Amino acid sequence: MITENTIKKRIVDAIERQPVKTNLKQLSLMVGRNHAYLHQYLNRGSPRTLPEGIRHRLEQLLHLDPGELSSIRHEYPMPVSDDAVAIPFLEHGSHKGGPFKPWFFPRPLFDQFGIRDPNQLKLAQSGDTSPDQMINAGDMVLMDCADHDATMAGFFAIDMGAIIRIRYLEKAPSSADAPLIMGHDHVNGYSIKDDSIPIIGRVLFHFRMIGRPS
Repeated sequence: MITENTIKKRIVDAIERQPVKTNLKQLSLMVGRNHAYLHQYLNRGSPRTLPEGIRHRLEQLLHLDPGELSSIRHEYPMPVSDDAVAIPFLEHGSHKGGPFKPWFFPRPLFDQFGIRDPNQLKLAQSGDTSPDQMINAGDMVLMDCADHDATMAGFFAIDMGAIIRIRYLEKAPSSADAPLIMGHDHVNGYSIKDDSIPIIGRVLFHFRMIGRPS
């Protein structure tokens, strides 16, 4: 486990190493927060910790290795047996009823769907219902935190700070500067700047209880 002060130092050191000069204001806006967000985090301790989605996004922007800004080094996913793997929940204060213990998945499930590296998988709870009602508030999702590429359209977990939202995102592959389309089509969806969304990862599966035990 690394301390929050170590994470802050890594952020400051990484900013100084960037070949193109950047600053806290620019980075704050690029992770979808107000211009003073990172200055307040680094100098005033507010927020006390960064949401995991913001940390993932900073690792990308500052060219850090995945997990370098993680405050907790999970032992998961760990093999429980040759046929089972434990997947942890994302650290996030919005999870109702949490913190949750890891869920256990059969390894053949990952093999069948071509998931080669379960170390990048995390579970999370949706904080609201998506406009298309594909995902309901309280649904659980399994996501690949290494996949933020919306040129292959799909559902992504987005860190909104207070909640995690699951939204359908699509990006035109013709241009690196093309905006993201949030929604199922270019008619009913709307455009949004790529760097304004703190994407946590691509949703692979979602789980919903449709009945109550008697």
